[in-house]
This record gives sequence, structure tokens and C-alpha cells, in this order.
Amino acid sequence: MTEGNGTRPSIFKRKFIIIPDFQWALITQAIIVVVIYYFLSRVIDYYVLNEFFMSPDYDQLPKEEIMSDLKSRLVIISTLKFFVMLAILSAWGVWFSHRAAGPIYRMQKILEELNNDSTPGTVFIRNKDYFQGMFKELRAFLEKNNFIK
Repeated sequence: MTEGNGTRPSIFKRKFIIIPDFQWALITQAIIVVVIYYFLSRVIDYYVLNEFFMSPDYDQLPKEEIMSDLKSRLVIISTLKFFVMLAILSAWGVWFSHRAAGPIYRMQKILEELNNDSTPGTVFIRNKDYFQGMFKELRAFLEKNNFIK
């Protein structure tokens, strides 16, 4: 996006929230995923460390053995937390991207049909998908130019 003289507007004049519904949903859902991970991480830490420190052998072990055992448990905890976060982010990523990629895929199919000189079938997306406004504009354009009725 350039101004009339061919230069980009300054950072203070740019509009960063271009598609508010999509961008705010992405931001809030990412924050929710991070908060869920944080609490799951704390629960895992508490459970494993509480089990370690409440074990009956804890008081009788030498400090070197305690530290070695604690380090190995922390490695296991860190690995477990990594895979939990990976699973959460993967599931959320697939779910979120499906709601964003679906309309883009549908738009591609409509453009392919128009490019092949055929009338596109229906021009709609699911109610919970993103980019609803884009499809309203596309539908209005296609109806105005008699591509669909």
C-alpha cells in the first residue's frame, strides 16, 4: 500500500488491524492456548515435584542423589510439557486454520470456475468461518455482473 507519491505511509499512519474479526480471534485464541498451557504446566510441575518431595525416601537420601533424581525428573517434566504444548498447539492450529483456509479454498474454486467460463455454483461459506465480508462482496459482484442469480 503506497501513498499518492509512491512512498509507504509511516508506521503511525498504517492500519494494522485490517480484518478485525479474524485478527482479534487469532490473538485471543492464541492467548487462551498459552494460558491453558501455563496452567497445565503448573499442574504437571506440582504433581511431579510434590510426589518427589513427599516420598518417604526423600529425607534419607544423600544430597547428590536427591539432586540427580530431581534433575532427571525435571528433564522428564520438561519433555512432557513440550509434547503437551505441541499437541495443544497442533490441535488449535488445525482447528483455527480450517476456519481461515476453508473460505480461501472456496474462493479459489469460485475463481477457477469463473476463469474456465463456467458459472460458479453457490457462493457461500459456513457461518463460523472467517472472511464473511469478503464473500458478501464477492456475491454482490457476481450478482451485479450476472454470473450468478
